[in-house]
Amino acid sequence: MKRGQITIFIVIGMIVLVAASLLFFTFSEEKKIQPQAKIISTSAITSLVEKCIGSTAQEGIFENSRQGGYFVLPEHSTTDLFEDIPYFVNLSKFPGDKVLANELGLYIDTLLDFCLDFTVFEKQGYNFSIDTPVSDVTLNQKEFRINTKLPIRIKLRTQTKELSSFRVKVPAKQFYQDITLARKILGSMEKEDVCLTCFANLANQNSVFVGILPIHNQTYIFDLKDNNYLIDKEFFHFKFGVKYERK
Repeated sequence: MKRGQITIFIVIGMIVLVAASLLFFTFSEEKKIQPQAKIISTSAITSLVEKCIGSTAQEGIFENSRQGGYFVLPEHSTTDLFEDIPYFVNLSKFPGDKVLANELGLYIDTLLDFCLDFTVFEKQGYNFSIDTPVSDVTLNQKEFRINTKLPIRIKLRTQTKELSSFRVKVPAKQFYQDITLARKILGSMEKEDVCLTCFANLANQNSVFVGILPIHNQTYIFDLKDNNYLIDKEFFHFKFGVKYERK
């Protein structure tokens, strides 16, 4: 009897051992087969946002320049032209670097949403919550420096991450040369109507064509077209008006 009981216990023990081994093997194989959970990677998302900020800024530089550097026209502007522009009485009214930078920031914040497209990430299961952008832009002779605050909340299953700050630099060397020429043109005419010889040589040196169109009330429209500065086959134009105040 004792020998039989021992044999039964041995058999039961072997069965338990085999069952445990099978369970462990099955669990291990399932663990290998199960795909690892995706981890949110923000590098590609950051790159997309910064690329959008850069392309929107380049568009803004060209579009604002057609309005004398403004996104929102100032008080002293034309009102009855196909493309209305600001006009200046003297050089002191010409927008400074800070104004030009601020106006570009307004353009970016208003139109950035048209560029942002997260469809490729949404197809992978990502969800996005985006707030309103606020851009701080500075301008020097070489570039626009853009710091955009854009809170983005990213969710992937149970994971969440947040992005909020983006920095982009856009070349501005050619832009700065053209607005410098515009300032010199305006400065050359403070004592007389239109002094063509005052800026003709400078315009030729920079391959800039200066179109002048007289309109009513002693106002002239200037259109500076830079043949060496273009984006997507579109030439750069800087347009502004000069209005003389007769004494």
